[in-house]
Amino acid sequence: MSATQGRGVQVTSFSGQTTQFDDILIEKGIITKEQALVAKLGEDPTKEQLDSVAEVLVKEQLDKMGFFDVEPPKPPTAHELAAAADIDELDELEDDGLDDEAFMAEYRDKRLAQMREQVSKEKYGTVEEIVKADWTREVNDASQECWVLVHLYQTYAEECGLMGAALDTLAAKFRALKIVKIKSTAAVENFPDKNLPALFMYHEGSMQHQLVTLNSVGGRAMRPVDLEWHLSTLHVLSTHLEMKPPPPAFKLQNANTGRRVERRSGELAGDDDAEDPEYGDDDLEEYANGA
Repeated sequence: MSATQGRGVQVTSFSGQTTQFDDILIEKGIITKEQALVAKLGEDPTKEQLDSVAEVLVKEQLDKMGFFDVEPPKPPTAHELAAAADIDELDELEDDGLDDEAFMAEYRDKRLAQMREQVSKEKYGTVEEIVKADWTREVNDASQECWVLVHLYQTYAEECGLMGAALDTLAAKFRALKIVKIKSTAAVENFPDKNLPALFMYHEGSMQHQLVTLNSVGGRAMRPVDLEWHLSTLHVLSTHLEMKPPPPAFKLQNANTGRRVERRSGELAGDDDAEDPEYGDDDLEEYANGA
């Protein structure tokens, strides 16, 4: 539901509830509850609307901590505090240090500040196509504020399709990450197809890391989660994954016995860790200038 206030300003009522679809995405770790609630506020949420989201999240967290229990534990008396304190703590002890309302207000203000900062950073969410003339602005300059990933691709290269799909998934999940793409020969004349896909990672104005071909992330068996883990090891993003995802299993049939044997993708012939070429900013400049 929505109501109109002032001169045609559309204000969406906020219930603080998530939908069943939201809950599924939250459970699978695709989005957080905070992202689900903020998304319901529209493109330009007001301070009051963000306050409402913060209130819901803070109350939920405090409820998990037992803050709203029917019979909360009694706060320690000044005598009990003094008995448990050492000499230095006695000097700093204040009678009003356990005020519940003050604690909630402080906790809420901190959480609201964190949420505002996060919302201001999570402004991307999709993979954008760029042209060579925009490279400096969209890549080097933009990387002063966040990590920027540049995908060099060709539409006819199958592995570029795998990389593109994985980046689409990560862009939606890590909205503070800027991801752009450009055809390899549009960025660098005569860029060899054997080195596709190429992913260049920029931060603080220059290239920090690169991923050339899919050899180091599972080859043609690469999944979005494999790329997510690889980027987390480079500190490009923060992930909830606690360990490297195991490679997917598949079935092979023995030609002699007819038995089906389970193998992992890394055991495929030709899936070894071949050495990939390394590019630097100077190399890309030379290519761009026709060297």
